[in-house]
Amino acid sequence: MAVAAICAGTTVWAETLPETVRVWPTPQEVSVDGGTFARPKTIAIVPADGFDAEAQAALAATFKIEPTATFTVTWKEDASLPKEGYTLTVDANGADLAAADGRGFFYGVQTLRQVLAAEDCHGVTIKDWPDVPFRGVVEGFYGQPWSFEARKRMFAFMGEQKMNT
Repeated sequence: MAVAAICAGTTVWAETLPETVRVWPTPQEVSVDGGTFARPKTIAIVPADGFDAEAQAALAATFKIEPTATFTVTWKEDASLPKEGYTLTVDANGADLAAADGRGFFYGVQTLRQVLAAEDCHGVTIKDWPDVPFRGVVEGFYGQPWSFEARKRMFAFMGEQKMNT
């Protein structure tokens, strides 16, 4: 199945989007809204209080969080979005993240981390929500069971890939 995205108001195939806009899994909608900018080294979360703790920990794993940073991540709840959905707008000044619930914030942060992974980042707006309610891994054995550390690594991978089961 081919995946299309929205780019500057025109439907395009996801493979034609700028390399730095590639996120996994492919979002429902993507528009390229601006030019490129340098990857921020520090970020501020606005407002600082109330931001989902799991999402904040994911951000802190990639960026130094400082209240005075010029790249700000603003956030709000948006009950009009589908369950676990989010809208993320990123430009040179920061990111605006609206999410339906805690999982939506976490998934939006994972997408933000992917968008800001390259040294040269693109301004984008991404709207995403899962197509199916359960996404995950089946741990089946044909030999040695996974170690505790292997399971921990799998849970981290699952979170980065927006899986929930």
